[in-house]
Amino acid sequence: MGYTRGAQYIYFNLEPGSHKILSKAENWAEIDFTAAPGDIIFIQQDPAMGFLIARNSLRKLQEYEGKYQVKHLTLGTIIKTNK
Repeated sequence: MGYTRGAQYIYFNLEPGSHKILSKAENWAEIDFTAAPGDIIFIQQDPAMGFLIARNSLRKLQEYEGKYQVKHLTLGTIIKTNK
């Protein structure tokens, strides 16, 4: 859907239902979640030192925490798809 660097975020719309988010760094991180109609879901990517480049992990944030975090970030690169 896009990519980020430090202190950036991306966003996109999803249909209600079960989803898997994947994130590529030195490793592949993934998180599964279910979205209900009207949900706003915040997933945080946590980088860590890797062998050559950063490794990463993903975790779901509470909505209040996600809204706070986004206020202090800049928009990353959103890749448009035809889906």
